[in-house]
Amino acid sequence: MFEWSMAALVTFFAALVQGVIGFGLGVVSVPILTLLDPVFTPIPQLMMSVPLAFGTAFREWTDVDKAGIGWVTLGRLPGAIAGTWLLTRISDDVLGVVIGVIVLAAVVVSNRGWYVPITRTSRLAAGVTAGFTGTTSGIGGPPIALLYRRSRPEEARSTVGALLAIGLFVNLAVLGAAGAIEQSDIDVSLRLVVPALAGFGASSLVKGRVDAGRFRAGVLVVSGAAAGALVLRSFF
Repeated sequence: MFEWSMAALVTFFAALVQGVIGFGLGVVSVPILTLLDPVFTPIPQLMMSVPLAFGTAFREWTDVDKAGIGWVTLGRLPGAIAGTWLLTRISDDVLGVVIGVIVLAAVVVSNRGWYVPITRTSRLAAGVTAGFTGTTSGIGGPPIALLYRRSRPEEARSTVGALLAIGLFVNLAVLGAAGAIEQSDIDVSLRLVVPALAGFGASSLVKGRVDAGRFRAGVLVVSGAAAGALVLRSFF
């Protein structure tokens, strides 16, 4: 009961973060929930991300960069295949290290202020990277968020949401075809989807009232600390 209560609380906050900045469900929830119990990650987080990603895209659909959807989605398939191959061949401890490293990399990239010009090649590369990291860790948002870093907040949120929604179906389809989705993954996602939807709903009330810079910084600190702890625990 304690673990499920904590998982619900973490999921609520992570979904709120995603609704405010456009991504963050996986970055916040995956390292913390993996520390709590690996059964909560990574596939259940992928499943729960689907309605949130669609919600973000639908809420601000007019601002979506529709020209970029095709190339990012095209890159997602080979990335998802490579990620599925790795996910089905590593132990839980190794997976913990992989998840921790991916989250720490996402935190560093988000904090450094790096910028990637939006081109056909960069869209394709972001899709491949998001497909790989999304499948192995449930965290596919940061590569796409980096691509749209200098876009208007509305365009960034809605486009990342739309691309995540489409990409998540690609990831889950590849995982399903490989037989990597178990009944426990479905059960966990069904139990946690309610706090996830509640957190996303709450984001509509707070996204215009918080300092986005400070909020983002706080999210990165929490995620980085959890990822570092996860890597250490997986090693020792």
